[in-house]
Amino acid sequence: GPLLFPAPEASKEPAAQGGQLLRLPTAKEDAIALWAPPQPGRAVVVFFHGNATQIGDLGWLVDVLRGDGNGVLLVEYPGYGVAAGSPSEASIYRSAARALDELPKLGVDKAHTVLVGQSLGSGVAAEMATRGYGSRLLLISPFTSIADLVDGLVPFGLGGVFVTDKFDTLSKARRLKMETVIAHGDLDWIVPVEMGRELAHRIPGARLEVVEGAGHNDMLDDHLL
Repeated sequence: GPLLFPAPEASKEPAAQGGQLLRLPTAKEDAIALWAPPQPGRAVVVFFHGNATQIGDLGWLVDVLRGDGNGVLLVEYPGYGVAAGSPSEASIYRSAARALDELPKLGVDKAHTVLVGQSLGSGVAAEMATRGYGSRLLLISPFTSIADLVDGLVPFGLGGVFVTDKFDTLSKARRLKMETVIAHGDLDWIVPVEMGRELAHRIPGARLEVVEGAGHNDMLDDHLL
């Protein structure tokens, strides 16, 4: 519902320098992604955004990443931006997998695919990693699971009762067998940095970068890029 998926109201047609909007059919709805190719030999960053964003807000991110020669695939969630359908854990995973399945057709192999997820998107990136996509993983301000997050906000520990969408990254942590970096702000009051620490402890070989003075919503633009 709107508590978990507060999609932005106004839908902007996504645009970025050198980018094209892909509409990829799935069984239920078209998956929407913004694609910009890499320079030869460079990686493609597949970015899964947070829950109050849409890919139409992220043209600046494409420009920054492409400035370093990277390609970019921004994956939209059903019900967000110009994407039809309604958001749920299942529908978001379906769109994410469909977009990733397009990369080999675009000439991008797994070794050059980096999965990046911010906040809600961290749960999407981790799930795609367990399905065998990508070769590196960056989780920005990740939560252990939605239930854990809601437990922190709802009295009496009733979070799990209300949450059908679990995005339970902690339970998948041991299966994440790729190079993984977790970046978390020490002033994050939405997703406590302890969740990032716990995931870094549980994911084999993961590296934790605690960003001093960073909160939740300023991590990407103010502190990482």
